[in-house]
Amino acid sequence: MVHTPMQRFQYDKSLIGKSTDTKIYRGATLLSPGEWTDSMSQVAIEYTPNILRKYAKVWEDYYLNLDHNHSALSRIGKVHNPRWENGAVKGDLHIYPITQNAKDIIQLINNDMINWTSVEIRTKDIWNEIKGMWSVSEMDYLGAAVVSLPASRGSKIKTDGPDAPSIYYE
Repeated sequence: MVHTPMQRFQYDKSLIGKSTDTKIYRGATLLSPGEWTDSMSQVAIEYTPNILRKYAKVWEDYYLNLDHNHSALSRIGKVHNPRWENGAVKGDLHIYPITQNAKDIIQLINNDMINWTSVEIRTKDIWNEIKGMWSVSEMDYLGAAVVSLPASRGSKIKTDGPDAPSIYYE
């Protein structure tokens, strides 16, 4: 039998220095209302504005991965300041260029080759008899990912127009 017990890695934070190269994408759209097909179950689920607004700040963790990969080197940053804004769940993506993966994804984003996000969530769903589909009734966010194929078409890191997120270095 194989066991893989996990324990949170703990360390003396006073010994860790802060990088000044963090790339911040402010106001990235993480999830917008609509009927989106879950990548795991391939089932369409309705996300209403009221539910998204209610749970926009309910996060268990704030990690940011690549393509929903949970390997250590796919962890590229964190989601900060999740919120309901302009009809969608938004957040500020902080990408730490300390691995080659993080450096590469920053270049892909900045050169408009990758521009999408996907949230990782836990939901309670109810059957909507009228629409003949599942609808989210409760949810909490586990984290998010930078992806090449989003389920929610509006989930973008950078957008055109006056609501485009700003890009900063910390």
